[in-house]
Amino acid sequence: MNAFLITFKPRTESPKRGWDMRDMLALARRVQKSHGPVVDPWRFYNKRDAMTGDRVFLLIQGKLGPGIIGYGRLTDEHGKKGEKTWRGVAFEHLVDPESKALATTEELRAIGSAARWWRIQRSGILLPRKIAETLEKLVTDNRPKERSIKPINMNVSRNEVTEAVEGSAQLVRHSIRERDPRLADSKRNQAFLKFGRIPCEVCGSDFSNQYGSFGSAVIECHHTLPLGKLRSRRRTRLEDLALVCANCHRVLHKGGHTVASLRKLVSRKK
Repeated sequence: MNAFLITFKPRTESPKRGWDMRDMLALARRVQKSHGPVVDPWRFYNKRDAMTGDRVFLLIQGKLGPGIIGYGRLTDEHGKKGEKTWRGVAFEHLVDPESKALATTEELRAIGSAARWWRIQRSGILLPRKIAETLEKLVTDNRPKERSIKPINMNVSRNEVTEAVEGSAQLVRHSIRERDPRLADSKRNQAFLKFGRIPCEVCGSDFSNQYGSFGSAVIECHHTLPLGKLRSRRRTRLEDLALVCANCHRVLHKGGHTVASLRKLVSRKK
């Protein structure tokens, strides 16, 4: 039995070939409420090697990925009428891609020599057998898990440190991405004129309540399109920025979240 990789990227990131996220969420709800597999048509590049019953893994790409968010099997249906490059997939499991994953980014990157498969541009690609076997064990044997934050290691070491010498001066050299502080100021001013305050766009915290006018001055400015991933300079607009508290800002960078997905997670926890 072969195993294939189909891919999903939000239309906001891939206007020509991407899916509307609302359609994906609707499909996920259908699968979750169904008592059996839900068949849905999917672009499928490699139809020559594809047989009914073959395993299919759904990979999310873009800002929320890479991550495996669903799996199923090929059906004998050919997907969209008149479309030769489509194939029906009977989804057995599909999670909310904005908050969960069956195999997280960290887990996929830990699979040796598999990195190029997570960047593949086509949907319906035959996977090497070893990678397919690893995914089968990793995905189908695991229950869905939050893809948000790496757990803090709470194990207490037997060699617990109770004091250390600190404070010596060290010369450190590193490169940073150029930022224009005027943009952050304009973003804060825009929010203040609109709301009369500057709350965190993720958790809603308003630090002016605790710290007075200084609280609004320390709200941080997050680039929704990470500067660290750029290969060259680009123009940043105010809509590319989000005002967040320090805690949420750290989680956005370390937890693999977008502003929208983290806001949804925080709201659900509340």
